[in-house]
Amino acid sequence: MPQERLPSGRVGQFPSPSRRRMLTTRFRGVPFIRHLGMRLDALEDGTATISMAAKPALHQYQGLVHGGAISSLADTAATFAVLTRIPEKTDVVTIEFKMNFLAPLRKGRTTALARTLRLGRRIAVAEVRIIQKGESEPAAVGIFTMLVFPVS
Repeated sequence: MPQERLPSGRVGQFPSPSRRRMLTTRFRGVPFIRHLGMRLDALEDGTATISMAAKPALHQYQGLVHGGAISSLADTAATFAVLTRIPEKTDVVTIEFKMNFLAPLRKGRTTALARTLRLGRRIAVAEVRIIQKGESEPAAVGIFTMLVFPVS
């Protein structure tokens, strides 16, 4: 787990153990995430790895994984990557994204590798690579813009 200097000069871990627990609980509590069968594989400093089985219920008429399911996986991974970095009492919502589909996804486990590219006071940007199990090249890539906002 990466070490960083806190504003006080102390060294800390990101996300902190309590933040990691909160994010894991939040992930498990989202019905849509459970419906798609997503699994939270890793949360680190500004990154998230989330996977999903390419089950037939997620296929479109040609037998390929539906772009909406792939986009949902990517959006979820981007969101959780940014959530590892934002301050307490803030949250995010996606305000724009672009996906490029590079290769078809048919079956097996699909993994989203997300990393925070930029975190500002109000806007965050993350990139996501979608990798099919057994492949080295991405099947899709995406860029996500998120609004960072205060919560009480």
